[in-house]
Amino acid sequence: MEIISNTTNNNHLAVIKKLIESSTKIIISSGWMKKDGLEKLIPSFEKTIKNNHALITIFSNIHPHTQKLASRKLEIYKKSIKHIIVPLNKKTLHTKMYYFEKDNIFTVVIGSANITSGGLLNSEELSILIEEKQNSKFHQEILEYIKSLEHLYGKCLTHP
Repeated sequence: MEIISNTTNNNHLAVIKKLIESSTKIIISSGWMKKDGLEKLIPSFEKTIKNNHALITIFSNIHPHTQKLASRKLEIYKKSIKHIIVPLNKKTLHTKMYYFEKDNIFTVVIGSANITSGGLLNSEELSILIEEKQNSKFHQEILEYIKSLEHLYGKCLTHP
């Protein structure tokens, strides 16, 4: 277990980029997503798609919480990145969770950081990083939560 804040060099951006680049499965839930934050992650997404054939899913709320420019930026990667956009008529997504798998290990970062420059780098944010084997009780609980997101939002718009 590890604490992540944006007051150190081991900030959200550094930790999340490193985890993206080493993972084969990535699920991100971020209520807010701005182009400036997404652009900081795109090179890592490209690297893991190329090197690890990673499967990536991103959940975010519809405009204005997710900037239209960010949604358009993800359209380029629609073969590799599934972007699920929560519409206004659904329960607002507030979860900030970054989930990663590699081999039989999973890592999850849960806290306050959205996919924005502020969330990843500039604002004061605090998260906890937990790494465990995939068959742990905690892993099963995280998977149940992810399934609940998929159930709530899985049929929502992607790349409007």
